[in-house]
Amino acid sequence: MEPIAIVGIGCRFPGNANSPEDLWTLLKEEQDIIEDIPQDRLAQMLPAHATEAQRKLLTRQGGYLTDIDRFAASFFDIAPKEARYIDPQQRLLMEVAWEALEDANQVLDEELKAQTGVFVGLWTNDYETYMYNTHQPVNLYMTTGGSHYAASGRLSYVLDARGPSMTVDTACSSSLVALHLACQSLRAGECSLALVGGANLILQPYITLGYARSKMLSPDHRCKFGDTQANGYVRSEGVAVVLLKRLSRAIEEQNTIYAVIQGSSINNDGQESGSLVAPSLEGQISLLRTAYRVAGISPGQVCYVEAHGTGTKAGDYAELHALGTVLREGRAPDNHCRIGSVKTNIGHTEATSGLAGLIKVALCLKHRAIPASLHHQTPSERIPWHGLPLKIQRHFEKLPSEEECLYAAVNSFGITGTNVHVVLRTPPAGNTAPTAETPRHSLLLLSAHNKHTLHMLIDHYSAFLQSVRQNQSISLDDICTSAGLGRKHMPYRIALIASSKDDAIAQLQTLNEDKEGVYIKTARLPPVFVFGESDADFQVFNSLEQDPICWDICTRCHAHLRKYTNWSLLDLLSTNRKKYPVWSASMKRVVTFVSQAAFIALWHSWGIPLEMTIGYGVGELAASYATGELQLEDGLFLAFAGKRRTSHMPELLRSSSSSGLVKNATNGVSQKDAFQSLVAPYHVTTETPVQDMVHPSDTTAFDTWNTIAVEQPHSEHTHSPEELLGTINELVALNYSVFIEVGSGTHSQLSSILQNSLKAHMKTGHLLYWPLTKEDQRLNTLHLLRYLYLSGCSADWKRFFKGRRDIQLPKYPWHRERFWLEEY
Repeated sequence: MEPIAIVGIGCRFPGNANSPEDLWTLLKEEQDIIEDIPQDRLAQMLPAHATEAQRKLLTRQGGYLTDIDRFAASFFDIAPKEARYIDPQQRLLMEVAWEALEDANQVLDEELKAQTGVFVGLWTNDYETYMYNTHQPVNLYMTTGGSHYAASGRLSYVLDARGPSMTVDTACSSSLVALHLACQSLRAGECSLALVGGANLILQPYITLGYARSKMLSPDHRCKFGDTQANGYVRSEGVAVVLLKRLSRAIEEQNTIYAVIQGSSINNDGQESGSLVAPSLEGQISLLRTAYRVAGISPGQVCYVEAHGTGTKAGDYAELHALGTVLREGRAPDNHCRIGSVKTNIGHTEATSGLAGLIKVALCLKHRAIPASLHHQTPSERIPWHGLPLKIQRHFEKLPSEEECLYAAVNSFGITGTNVHVVLRTPPAGNTAPTAETPRHSLLLLSAHNKHTLHMLIDHYSAFLQSVRQNQSISLDDICTSAGLGRKHMPYRIALIASSKDDAIAQLQTLNEDKEGVYIKTARLPPVFVFGESDADFQVFNSLEQDPICWDICTRCHAHLRKYTNWSLLDLLSTNRKKYPVWSASMKRVVTFVSQAAFIALWHSWGIPLEMTIGYGVGELAASYATGELQLEDGLFLAFAGKRRTSHMPELLRSSSSSGLVKNATNGVSQKDAFQSLVAPYHVTTETPVQDMVHPSDTTAFDTWNTIAVEQPHSEHTHSPEELLGTINELVALNYSVFIEVGSGTHSQLSSILQNSLKAHMKTGHLLYWPLTKEDQRLNTLHLLRYLYLSGCSADWKRFFKGRRDIQLPKYPWHRERFWLEEY
């Protein structure tokens, strides 16, 4: 049975534990965050008709979240009218699920959306009760907003996740049962990624009244697990989401792994306890033995168990007795298993409590340490400790060295007998080493849903970069890779090219001072690449040798040309060009075409879309090659030849779909003869258009060659400055706004035409000259990618950002507004 990896965690727990790091700090510092009920909750928790006895029961301490009435509705494209009807448990699940995805640096692309499952554990529906008590007219928003089924369905909808989706209610064990089902679904191949969530908010008095009267709640508002003073639990709020993958996939995708789920088991007590709401010793023993059999380990290998640990007398007795009975199997007499409960820190988060315990265990395994379980002074005399290999964890303790695989487990029980036990282990050693800081430029991409949030994000990244300035294990490349691959790219964007962390910090601070200097994604159409008849400085071509993809194109063309020339293309493209003090027109044409073809190959390797191209002069050949309408060898032939015998050209050239360059359809005409007959310089004013030469006469697909087509890919060929201006005017009229001029420089005729057309037709347009530098091909590419990103286009970032190593980046800063259904 394949293990399951925990690769992402999002959470909201009392005490402002709004991330796994916050929760770990809370646990390490042995914080007890139970507090008085907030004033803004009293109105809901104290009905107007409440008696004095009820008031005493309800004005009790607990663990409470803040700002539960606030929600980033616009981020999830939810209208304000609907948002106020949505249970805040559902709202928080959406935000926390997003944070779990970001924690894992996981973006849901189209393929992964179809393979993502959602599994939610819920119990209470206090907001639904509240809505119906407001006497508002009942509508559809109320039914979907307050119902359990909508919690998972809504999360699947806003994420466009199309795998299994379900909400589970087994009371306090709900979220861990959901996790068990998610693991089964992953192993069965029903999904490749699973979001498992739980939520619990205390918005109505009824459960509190019922449990207090039955003496399930502690009068002094503390969970004292395993202690002689244990007298019940304290209610608490919490929301948690974990992201799961099969371990093999997580390793393959180089994810950071918190812990590995080795196996799990669920059962129900049935009638063994003699009561619907009483725990069963026999049921729990059976559960534990099944879980360890499924996990394939001996119970004696487990070093720590996060107990259900509510601090009720009956619950503690059954749980500790069952754990001791099973965990002694295969265990040395002096090897006690440590036991603890997160409920002693944050209270009982009920439906979320299983995930709260799981997250604590995952953090223990990640940090190889166990924090203290609080409020344990005197072991309960009801527990036969002398016969049980158990020890309540009373202080922070480091676990053995990195080499040893550690096993731990988490227990969770529902009030009506549904039990869960999950076995975890430390993750395998990381398979990615830190990227060393090197003196090269990196591309940092940041985006947000609106301008306000983007400026908040800039602040967060500036602070983050300052916090890791001296950390040599986190390179700028690692940060940029995680940001590029691990975040969704939204409409409001910035992109910066930085040579160091300090450089990035300085640029971010400058950007945030300029509140208007934020780029908005506006382009709806792909960029237009304009290839001209370049007169650029040929030293630009020195950079081709720096990139293996570019140089591969050059060597292929060199090998082909050697059959027909006595000069070396590779020499022309390198510092050896001094061997040729005078360049022929043919040399210049070939070097221009080959360099443009090399750039095209490089862009294709980054996933940059070349769906619309314009060609002018020799640039016609590159434009056709870019969109697949002309093979590399065909373009090279025409660039070299420059002029053709028009009587032979239709016979000599094959279509771009053919496998060869020259078709010898005329007796006695060899390829070498054909090349030698084409000696005059190539120019666009030739009698026969290039497209007539490179496509067979019976082809109808190119009947509209000189018409602007919206369907891509497409290349537009022009034969005079006037035609070029007309072509660009038509493209601008069709809302093409992003133009990249390749190889002509800022003072070319093309540049002037582009600038004038954009100025005449629209207020904003984007024009980039490429390459920008003669020396650094990588920097050229970064500038192009930055330009495309800011103008709204994109690239296949998985191709560009290679050598992935996940870095924990700042969370998305929510722009939240108040949504609450008021009394009618």
